[in-house]
Amino acid sequence: MIVQIVLVILIIIFLVASLKVASEYKRLALFRLGRYLGLRGPGLIIIIPGTDKCFTISIGDQELLINDGIGKFKDAEVPVEYNEKIYTGSK
Repeated sequence: MIVQIVLVILIIIFLVASLKVASEYKRLALFRLGRYLGLRGPGLIIIIPGTDKCFTISIGDQELLINDGIGKFKDAEVPVEYNEKIYTGSK
């Protein structure tokens, strides 16, 4: 009887830890075991606790993400030159 109660409590804790909510103006950058899986949200996001990590990004930060020297600003790709590694993410 006690084992069943402990098991139910552990399952409830696991389910609560697997739910994340992204607000309307934010997205979650999802990483599974260090590999980028993409942006999720807005709304309810289900993750795997222990293997997935989420970082919050506001919509305004998405325009600043730089990939291979190309910056995207309001749906227009603009060549960007930079000398150092640029980090624009937020924690």
